[in-house]
Amino acid sequence: MCSLTLQHNFKRRFCTYKLDLLRKAKLSTACKQLFLLTQTQTKYQETFLGPKQTFQYCHCSLIHTDHSSNTFCLPKQKDRPSYSYRSSKFYGSYSINKIMASSEKTHHQDIKGTEFKQNYDYFLVLDFEATCDDKIQPNPQEIIEFPVLKVNARTLKIESEFHKYVAPQFHPRITPFCSELTGIIQSMVDNQLHLPEVLQSFHHWMENEGLLNPDVRSIFVTCGDWDLKSMLPKQCAVLDLLARPYFSQWINIKKSYADVTGTFPKGMMVMLNNLNLKHIGRHHSGIDDCRNIANVLIALLKKGYVFKKNGSIGRF
Repeated sequence: MCSLTLQHNFKRRFCTYKLDLLRKAKLSTACKQLFLLTQTQTKYQETFLGPKQTFQYCHCSLIHTDHSSNTFCLPKQKDRPSYSYRSSKFYGSYSINKIMASSEKTHHQDIKGTEFKQNYDYFLVLDFEATCDDKIQPNPQEIIEFPVLKVNARTLKIESEFHKYVAPQFHPRITPFCSELTGIIQSMVDNQLHLPEVLQSFHHWMENEGLLNPDVRSIFVTCGDWDLKSMLPKQCAVLDLLARPYFSQWINIKKSYADVTGTFPKGMMVMLNNLNLKHIGRHHSGIDDCRNIANVLIALLKKGYVFKKNGSIGRF
């Protein structure tokens, strides 16, 4: 445990603010609410970790960390930086040099060289496509595309890919609306495996990629909760299947994006546009959506966001 408090007797150009939310040494929850101000050659750029919590002190020096004593303190008077004021946000030349983000074990550095920690070694970006129609929705809906990308949390690279088209059992014909939406035509699912076999194939892929090793921490990343909270559980129930426990928790990247920006996105395209990322491929193609979601994930990682589980369900 550590406490952090800014002293009250600043000169007039420094105002006071008490940072009680950094009372704990493990700062994983507080990190989201900080602005990390990183120094460049001639100016200071802001990498936001939680814009909802822009510190409302205007002319205040930030703090140094004393790692030897695990405490935080103000810089000495002679070391305090110059400051500027703009849009009620503070821009200065001091920052918390390292934000220690708690007990996570995976490290990477962002583009400015600041060290961060992650809770997971790998992120498994998943985006199902399912049978659908614009008139009468098929009941039950069935997964017809099963793509997953394995993203390394250290290197921020896509290391491996699992991608299968799935033959629907209850409604074997793909509707024209579904083909127009997803790009999946009848020939792409004909003679493919059904979902139980695809799930078994995916489990073998998880084994081969070392993702089932107890020392390796991985989690699914989805754009919304539908894939693992609704679609897969419902189809498993219809097929009388018991899905693997690793499907029971995930990261909804919309919620993570909202943590960073303060606004909840309507969909993937909004996140791409606001992060200045180019859309890749076809929207509603499962594998292309995975690639775009992975780019959003990587962009948030580069901003220093520490991902945590925000979606879960009991075993189904």
